[in-house]
Amino acid sequence: MNQNEHAPARNPEPDDGHRDAGAAGRGFDAVTRYRLHTLGIDPERLRWLPLRERTDTLYRLFVSRVPYENLSGNRSCAECPDEPSAWPRGTDRFLRDHKHCGLGGSSFAMAYALRDLLAGLGTSAHCTVGKNLATDRPHAAVVVYLDGEALLYDPGLLTTGPLPIRPGGCLE
Repeated sequence: MNQNEHAPARNPEPDDGHRDAGAAGRGFDAVTRYRLHTLGIDPERLRWLPLRERTDTLYRLFVSRVPYENLSGNRSCAECPDEPSAWPRGTDRFLRDHKHCGLGGSSFAMAYALRDLLAGLGTSAHCTVGKNLATDRPHAAVVVYLDGEALLYDPGLLTTGPLPIRPGGCLE
């Protein structure tokens, strides 16, 4: 069987300069497509969007589907107290747990999964770790660099969209 026999049809539109060259024309890799499907997101819905719109759309879809919760992480620790390697849930385990059990995750699990999904879409995405200013507890979020701007996507706090990061900025 020819390996291209079942390849999805390409969008016949020419690249008009508004699409990200990394995703347009070649689609997403198999891992990214698998992860998107695990969340119930059709990769074709995102594939031809400009990078900023693709990033914002995935973020909104992610936070509308995946709940913030930390009970599943606590359960992992309680079930295997002597096996720290069993505690963390990497992106694929996190997404499978969500698909099969409706679980969400802590800010850490959500941030790492979102970062991996965004990177798979061609976004320059990185996790950042700090503390929640309201609770003084550890917290993770995702920093994205788009069009010369740094943006904070925080699925653990369920923000509706990105927050601009400005050096010397303050919180009010």
